[in-house]
Order: sequence, then structure tokens, then C-alpha cells
Amino acid sequence: RAVIAGVALLMAAGLVALGVWQLERREWKHALIAAVAERSHGHPIPAPGPAAWSKVSAETDAYRRVTVTGHFQHDRETLVQAVTGLGGGFWVLTPLETPGFTVLVNRGFVPPAKRDRATRAAGNTTGPVTVVGLLRITEPDGGFLRSNNPPAGKWYSRDVAAISTAQRLTNPAPYFIDADTA
Repeated sequence: RAVIAGVALLMAAGLVALGVWQLERREWKHALIAAVAERSHGHPIPAPGPAAWSKVSAETDAYRRVTVTGHFQHDRETLVQAVTGLGGGFWVLTPLETPGFTVLVNRGFVPPAKRDRATRAAGNTTGPVTVVGLLRITEPDGGFLRSNNPPAGKWYSRDVAAISTAQRLTNPAPYFIDADTA
């Protein structure tokens, strides 16, 4: 009886701990949702330059609307595997070179049939462009059970540092931008 009572007490304590953890997680999630809603609908601010990079964090900057002007380097784009409501495909991350730094811009989703850059040439502007979008924090951990394989050109997460190294980008920002649909 003592063993059964001890096991029951341990199980009860474990269930209480799980309940407390769920309540704390709920509170954190509500705060995150509120921050994302506020930041993603605000007036866009200039994308942080090199002097501000040490202060960029998920807590203060993730999903903040930013704007930046530069030239796309289409020959250095990276396709990151993705699964969306449209099915499997790729996020197109294209470096945008500005006067002071380079930032990766997620230009959107393409299905496997549009993987080849030549099939999307009409959307690849050559002149200066202004991008408005959401600042996103790098995602260095691979997707689910797969890790990025830069030498093979296989990307499963939007790891800014690894992509910047693989594409030999000049002064890369430590974040990327999810471009607005426009």
C-alpha cells in the first residue's frame, strides 16, 4: 500500500507540474500573439543596419514591419524546402544588396515545377526595389529530422548565417525579411 500511495503521489505531483507548465505556456503564447499582431500591422520602419544588429532580438523585433531598398542578387538565391496549404515546394530567399549590407528576402513560395529560376524570370526585377515585409529571426535548426546540407544545396530551415556563408554574401544581416505579397 505504501508503494502504491508513493507512486500515486508522484503521479499527482507530475500532473500538477504539467498543469502549471501549460498555464505558463498559455500566458507566453498570448503575449506572443499580442506582440505579433501589434508589430505586423504597424507602420514599416527602416530595416536595422549593422550598427543596430547587436540589439535585434526575437523578443523585441520578430514580426516587426520593415522596409529596405536595394538590388536583388537573383544568381545567389536559395530555395528552402517548405510545406504550405498549397502543398510541398520551396521558399525563395533572395539576397537584397543595400548600400551598407545584404539581407535575405523571402520572396514567397514556389511549387516544385517552378524550382528552376528560368521559370520565374518574369518576376526577377533587375533595378532597384523597395521591399516591405516582416523582420524574421534566423532559424538555424533544421526542419524536423533533417539538417541543412549546404554543399548539396539542400535547405530545410532559413538559417541566415549558413545561407550567407554558402552564398558568400557581403556583410549579411543576422535576420531575414518575409516580403509582403505586393
